[in-house]
Amino acid sequence: MRFRNRFMALALAAATLAAGSAAAQAPKPARDLKAGTTSYRAAIAIGGQSVDVQLGQKIEDGAGGWTVTQTLTTPFGDTVDSAVLAKGSLALVSRSVTQAGVAMSYKVDGGKVTGELKLPDQTVPLALDVPSGGLVGDGPGMAAVVGTLPLADGYAATLQMVNPQAQKIAPVAMRVVGSERVEVPAGAFDAFKVAFESEMATGTLWIAKDTHAPLKSITSAQGAQVTAELLE
Repeated sequence: MRFRNRFMALALAAATLAAGSAAAQAPKPARDLKAGTTSYRAAIAIGGQSVDVQLGQKIEDGAGGWTVTQTLTTPFGDTVDSAVLAKGSLALVSRSVTQAGVAMSYKVDGGKVTGELKLPDQTVPLALDVPSGGLVGDGPGMAAVVGTLPLADGYAATLQMVNPQAQKIAPVAMRVVGSERVEVPAGAFDAFKVAFESEMATGTLWIAKDTHAPLKSITSAQGAQVTAELLE
């Protein structure tokens, strides 16, 4: 039961990756998202145990913006994280997350974030001010959004995300720390290696230089590690 509880907590943490306190200008994408479906082979390691999971992502082109939906399929239930991102800026418009007794939803309108976090024993309202530039990087598809940025050796930016537990907008610092040849089930690619860090989680992304697609990620949070690799 302890493993299951920590596993589910990590899954939710991955869905709400955020930490810090200072506001920063949101980065500007160099390109827009592309519609399509991708699948990743993933594993979550906790306390010497490892569980294989599946991560799927679907990006749809709609009138209201890009709809990005990620589904994490685990032995303990699924986490479904869906968001609408504005075309061009990729700033968050709205988001909803559901996971085994926990649900979160919020929207951005008029410079405000409003919504709620529903826990098994209580409902926590969300009411936050949005920093200049909007919430770029918040929600599902964070790695895909990083892939749209003007990545180059030494490039650095700060993503803005909602931390519902702390009731604040929080930054995640990211930086291109080099270039690597990375092999994943989908093949071998030349990639930018991007490190990101916050109080809640740290990790590394590998973004293909030619397609700008996320190839691999390693995320550490709450004493556990999630690894994902592109299947197709």
